[in-house]
Amino acid sequence: MKAGDTVHSVLMLDLMEEDKIIFKQKFVNFIKEFDFNELSKILDRNELETEFTGFVNLNRVLESPIKIINIKKDFFFKDLHIFLNKQFNKNNLKNNIYLFFSFVAGGKGPLHNDIEDVHLIGLYGKTLYIVNDKNFILEKGDLLVIPKGVIHRAIGLEPRIVLSFGIYGKDNSIHT
Repeated sequence: MKAGDTVHSVLMLDLMEEDKIIFKQKFVNFIKEFDFNELSKILDRNELETEFTGFVNLNRVLESPIKIINIKKDFFFKDLHIFLNKQFNKNNLKNNIYLFFSFVAGGKGPLHNDIEDVHLIGLYGKTLYIVNDKNFILEKGDLLVIPKGVIHRAIGLEPRIVLSFGIYGKDNSIHT
């Protein structure tokens, strides 16, 4: 995130008594477009760990969703990481930034919950998130916050790239 980027107020939806799901369209206005060309540049200039996040058909591996671990090491995300920490991590807890992407529509992650609060920002394409049986469509610049322990699933409606900023509690271990 650079000077001149726009940040909007956040809408909170109470879905469960203790859980706050936050969804805000156009939360971030990116000055520079982030697409698969930028993604390939990040992979080219870094030694980043990657993994498949859903079912992998060995005859069609590029249809599977992929996670890039700890992307905050790349300079492209340095300012955004600082901004997200200031906005959401007031206690300076351990955190991470991952990228999730799918080259084709229909790539989906497993139904799961996380041990950290997850702040998702759409970078490219459209992703359907099913959270506690509610549907949210995340597009470029949109924010979706899913508290730890809340069951959810991501399904790419088209080729997509999503940034995930996770904030861990004091007693959780993470990639650093």
